[in-house]
Amino acid sequence: NNMTKGADLTIYCVLKKLESFKSRHGYYPEKLLLQVDGGSENANQYLLTLLELLVVKRCCRDVYYTRLPAGHTHEDIDAAFA
Repeated sequence: NNMTKGADLTIYCVLKKLESFKSRHGYYPEKLLLQVDGGSENANQYLLTLLELLVVKRCCRDVYYTRLPAGHTHEDIDAAFA
């Protein structure tokens, strides 16, 4: 509960999801696909280091990290709830 924002929260969320996957399936996913916006909490050396570590330690075979383009909107998901 001490993480309110920033890279710490992003890293926590990624690790939490990976642990959740492992507890359900018994193993980590081979591929991790992470799509983020350009906020500093998502585009920083700490998150990139974590993603590299996941591959080096063989938790995930492949990590795909993509950033949404500047000025993107969330209208596709917003339309689902309109």
